[in-house]
Amino acid sequence: MLFTQGKINWKYILVVLILAVVAGGGILFWIKTQEIPVIEFPEIKKPEKVVEDETANWKIHRNNEYRFEAKYPDGWEWKEQKHEEVTEIVFEKKESRFLCVVHFLRVIPKLPFEELIAGQKNAIQKRFKIEINEKVIVVDKILAIKLSYFIPGELVSPYSGEGQQIHRIFIPLTGNETFQIGYYADEKENEECESIFNQMLSTFRFLE
Repeated sequence: MLFTQGKINWKYILVVLILAVVAGGGILFWIKTQEIPVIEFPEIKKPEKVVEDETANWKIHRNNEYRFEAKYPDGWEWKEQKHEEVTEIVFEKKESRFLCVVHFLRVIPKLPFEELIAGQKNAIQKRFKIEINEKVIVVDKILAIKLSYFIPGELVSPYSGEGQQIHRIFIPLTGNETFQIGYYADEKENEECESIFNQMLSTFRFLE
């Protein structure tokens, strides 16, 4: 009883409070156990971008005389240019107002390979007095030397004022032979030409 003989029954109140706390704790525990667990969904990864082979539908030039093969894009053509001692295989863009030429040739130099490279660099620097970037690259699993340089317009032609970007690759072969691959392009055409040159180079291989 809450009141006993006109006095407050504190024992009764204490018992009620204890029961209330116990009951409240039980209810809270029941609510906690009934919570719906959060469902974790697996991370959905974006599909990797498929890199298309832009050279897949290019034409193939196969040269049995110089024993090499390379692809070239539609809208380009190739021809032979005979010099005193060698024949140069030249690829260029049809009906282009700008210069963009990729060339291949096989020569037998009179100097060892290292001296040949040094001689080429000296000749370029002596004539144009420009900086040359030299880099070792791999072409068809063979270590090669790549010389890159830019000739300012006033040194190319006093009339056009158009500079030229040039890359020349020298590949040492057996029998004291050197295979050369390169390109030269007008400054305005250089970005596209260099991209095509690198793609052609990626398809280049020597024939067995």
